Amino acid sequence: MNSNDNSYEEELKHIGLICASFEQYSTRFVRTCANEYVRLAKLYGLERFKKAKANEHFKKLRQCVEINSRYLRMICISARNLFDDFERDPIMSANLLAKVPEYLAEKLDIVLRQSARDWSAAGVEERKACYGLVIAELESRYPVESRSEIRVLVPGAGMGRLVWEIAQRGFFSQGNEYSYYMLFGSNFILNRCVVREQYSIYPWLSQWHQSVVPEDEIVAVQVPDIDPRLPSNGGKMSMVAGDFLEVYDTADSWDSVCTVFFIDTTANVINYVERIYDILKPGGCWLNFGPLLYHFSEKGPFASIELPYDILREVIVKVGFVIQNEQFDVPASYAQHPGAVASYQYSCVFFACIKPLQSI
Repeated sequence: MNSNDNSYEEELKHIGLICASFEQYSTRFVRTCANEYVRLAKLYGLERFKKAKANEHFKKLRQCVEINSRYLRMICISARNLFDDFERDPIMSANLLAKVPEYLAEKLDIVLRQSARDWSAAGVEERKACYGLVIAELESRYPVESRSEIRVLVPGAGMGRLVWEIAQRGFFSQGNEYSYYMLFGSNFILNRCVVREQYSIYPWLSQWHQSVVPEDEIVAVQVPDIDPRLPSNGGKMSMVAGDFLEVYDTADSWDSVCTVFFIDTTANVINYVERIYDILKPGGCWLNFGPLLYHFSEKGPFASIELPYDILREVIVKVGFVIQNEQFDVPASYAQHPGAVASYQYSCVFFACIKPLQSI
């Protein structure tokens, strides 16, 4: 990307704010928690919020925050290789004192929780629930000896674990991700971590209000839970940045598209269905797992097309897919604090469908 591009300066500014959010994590987090504890102490006068106990807990909390901060800074610095096509390095030229919007600052908590979900032992059960059906279906469709020629796309790849797991099974696996936060995080885990459990992090600090006791929030997890450099059995993997609809428009180019907690992230789910159909080769399969949360619904009525599953299913079939496997009410959670008093469990749909060899 160069300065002749009209969006170049805006992109630099956005990346700069992201870098500033990584740098300011510690200061912001400690200030926010301190204010909340003081407010509760004044409001309720509860024993646990009295000064002596609060000071003891805050000492531990600050230590955990600093450990998280060092981890996040390493993620940010290691992302420099992502911008080799920029005329100037957006990370090294970032204004780290810039005022960061709250919606960006909050994404650091997501990076930590996603690190735990995708790359720690604490996320094993969630990964089994969300990735297990997709991986098993993919393995059942392609014999081991042919997998190195099978191109699998994973839109909304997040921190990259599903992409890695598919490559480990011998496929050519490519992840696509729009969020720089997720791209920075996956780049660090996949390209900078060299041993199992190299780092300890505290992903649940921001969920202290959901804990039974304050100590529940300062539970460490170790990442990654495996060595990301393990041999891939002939498979290969890559990550591509950008909006799925803008990046992938070449017809008949993928053998499989695997979507997990993804198809409801757009304002028009029909666009996703049509694009997935277009880019699949004839005979290729689309494997999907997830609920229908429709992320754009928060923007107000009519901000997005929000189809119930039975109508979405009709759209999928009308576009041309043939559904071959379908499971309903599959329970799954997403980046949940294992010790929280409140948690969410989604009732998900899994389906496997193919693009026919000949148009119907």
